[in-house]
Amino acid sequence: MDLKKLISKGESETLEFKESLQLKDEIGETISAFSNSNGGIILIGVSDKKKIKGIQIGKKTTIDLAEYIKRNTDPQIFPEIKVRKIDNKNIVSIKIEESDEKPVFFKNYVFKRVSNTSQRISSSEIRRLAKESGAKTYWDEQICKDAKLKDIDWEFVKEDFIPLYEKISERKTVSTLQ
Repeated sequence: MDLKKLISKGESETLEFKESLQLKDEIGETISAFSNSNGGIILIGVSDKKKIKGIQIGKKTTIDLAEYIKRNTDPQIFPEIKVRKIDNKNIVSIKIEESDEKPVFFKNYVFKRVSNTSQRISSSEIRRLAKESGAKTYWDEQICKDAKLKDIDWEFVKEDFIPLYEKISERKTVSTLQ
């Protein structure tokens, strides 16, 4: 990713600049907004006017930031956090994916991305977001996007699934005839 090119485009629905790590609450609000929208990237050490200012990075900077985000989001968000260098200045990049489980709260509030701003949303909007998101999806219920037909255990299908399906179908046929 060419950060200079990205910065030159300015803030958008999927890109946010923060000058300092001191703005943790604003960073958290943006994480909630990106999680509830289409995802995005936060660049810390860049001004709203696209000026690369850089920030001081300590030994535990990214660990503390990740912990702060995890502790204050619900459901917990684990973004990709990287330290990058531009013009010999440290920039922190936080990549947030759109969440499958919505709404994502930050400190008991919910935000969504509107243009290049993070807006707190109303209770009715929170209910709508939750309804659209549906029930919580557990890992064993998720679709395996990389699965191929050759991955199917056809012996299991033949020996276990088809007899079960036939038994259920037989019951339905009998009950409709009665």
